[in-house]
Amino acid sequence: MRNTAHIINAPWAVCGDFNSILSTEEKMGGIPHGLNKSIPFMECLQDCGLNDIGFSGSRFTWCNERKEENVIWKRLDRMVVNDNWNDVFPISNVIHMPRISSDQCPLLINCDTNQNEMIRYFRFLNFWTDLDDFLDIVKENWCTQTDGNIFWEVQQKMKNTSKALSIWSRNTISDIFVHLKHLEEKVIQEEENYQSMAPENNRIRLHKTKVDIILYHKQVDSFWRQKADLKWQVEGDENTSFFHLVVRGKRSILNMHRILHNGDWIQGDNEIGLAVVDFYQNLFSQGIDTIDRNILDHIPNLITESDNDYLNAIPIIQEVKEVVFDINSSPGPDGFSGLLFQKSWQIVGDDRFNMEFAEFRPICLSNVTQKIVSKVLNNKLSKIISKLISPNQSGFVKGRAIGENVMLAQEIIHDMKKNNKGGNVIFKIDMTKAYDRMSWNFICSVMRKMGFNEAWVHAIWNLLSNMWYSVVQKKEFSIKYLGCPLFQGRKKIEYFTDDPTKILKKLGTWHCKMLSSGGKFILIKHVLSAMPDHLLSICQPPKGILKIMEKIFANFFWGRNEGKTKHYWVSWHKMCKTTAEGGIGIRSLYEINENFGAKLWWQFRTKDSFWADFLKAKYARRVHPSATKWSYTQSHCWKRMMKIRDKIDHLIQWNANKGNSNF
Repeated sequence: MRNTAHIINAPWAVCGDFNSILSTEEKMGGIPHGLNKSIPFMECLQDCGLNDIGFSGSRFTWCNERKEENVIWKRLDRMVVNDNWNDVFPISNVIHMPRISSDQCPLLINCDTNQNEMIRYFRFLNFWTDLDDFLDIVKENWCTQTDGNIFWEVQQKMKNTSKALSIWSRNTISDIFVHLKHLEEKVIQEEENYQSMAPENNRIRLHKTKVDIILYHKQVDSFWRQKADLKWQVEGDENTSFFHLVVRGKRSILNMHRILHNGDWIQGDNEIGLAVVDFYQNLFSQGIDTIDRNILDHIPNLITESDNDYLNAIPIIQEVKEVVFDINSSPGPDGFSGLLFQKSWQIVGDDRFNMEFAEFRPICLSNVTQKIVSKVLNNKLSKIISKLISPNQSGFVKGRAIGENVMLAQEIIHDMKKNNKGGNVIFKIDMTKAYDRMSWNFICSVMRKMGFNEAWVHAIWNLLSNMWYSVVQKKEFSIKYLGCPLFQGRKKIEYFTDDPTKILKKLGTWHCKMLSSGGKFILIKHVLSAMPDHLLSICQPPKGILKIMEKIFANFFWGRNEGKTKHYWVSWHKMCKTTAEGGIGIRSLYEINENFGAKLWWQFRTKDSFWADFLKAKYARRVHPSATKWSYTQSHCWKRMMKIRDKIDHLIQWNANKGNSNF
């Protein structure tokens, strides 16, 4: 396949039994799958520029047909294609058909060159803000006189502005890709004229055309960056081809060929659309209210009169401005991004400030306006949120760490093997979509019992109730909790394979052939190295997992040639040193893991939390934490902190301050 990939520059697809799987999710039963077995296959697909197009139907394509305790299921068959294939066949899908007379299921492949024309909605393009006429167009249409309350006026002004920007873009800017191609042809002609006869006028025209090409290149680059929506792309290559491929990959993923609805597979655009609308109508609709309102009597009054005065005070213009300039999201259903309001704040700022938040009526308002209002309310509520949320809720409150819940759960699981009267049992309750199914009336009732006055409850109710949704078409065990494994017994590599698998899948979407060494360095430093941070901040995975991830980083950085890894001119250990020490500044996962261990020890020593109290009661009830001894029966988290304690404890210095730390 690698040899073929080097000579093919055309649409290419490979389909059949690869006798290998890409992740642990593609196998069920038998000996746990080792991630090392998948890496060669993943690297082969990456070298060939091939991507799995996915499937619908059964999860597995092969079965060994043995008895229940020995049965093994795998997904060995798949279809992989290159980017040129997606250009020619934008709608390609694979269906796993039923197995009848073989241990493998047949694959039904559908390829279609026709792609239905979609309705083109208004989308604000970021490069517009760099053009000379942009602010004039915004000012002319935003400052038009409209009648109605301030929210209706803002909605009408945004509608007028979007229409004017569309006309201006169509008539003045037109198609930037056509203009760029025309200018490239013009440069060739101007160079020929300058070479044949070299008067000053020809030289000036040639340089002017080159300047125009540079400007259009920047516009094209901005266009593809925005379409690719890569938040990490702050520095590195101006690689339009890379962004283009990312966009095409996203389009391919978003193609919906069939869906499972109420136990039946639905096909066809119209049928899928109706099924999706039906699903979300049921999800966001409230049935008969069966909530026992008597439970509200147990909610204490927590909000004081001064708190209500603060919450309902009209925000100052600086608060609104900070919220507007903090918005960095993709365009919503209205087509606008926060960049419009940031670049034209002098024009639109007064209208944003004049909105009465206590009289909030967001009907027909834009998505950006909704974000501004909700974030202003959120900023106000965050000042007093600690009074409302109980200490055992460690997430979503400033100063608390959601990872402590994972570590506390792991400590409890660690004691599962202890004999207790009646035995031990763990329930993992899936609370997915809890917010979507919550009664808004009940939320308002809870807020009233907490002491919020009617002005604040009214603002929150309007924010919730006027939302519009649109759809565009054994003894040892391990469970997942908040993205981390909870297990009993020794650590096993198969418990921690999710992060290496995610990294490999991420690399599969990056089209590595389009990236220079500088671009790869940026991706490793700012994206790949950060992906396991959540896991490392809570757990200490086996060294084998860290070794696998760093090997993936090194292979990605040095690249491959003719199917073989290129020579490593510098060891990865030396590359992870600072630039002053001769490295390139990439963080070593081993050092990150150790630093997170030191942070855990510091949090344990200085913070008051359920997790810290539990550990103190379990391991340091009669002795100071600095004097506790290591034991093989202790939990993995405590052993990790004991190991780092001897390195950092003597560096801790205590200074008299507010007196809110116990030592």
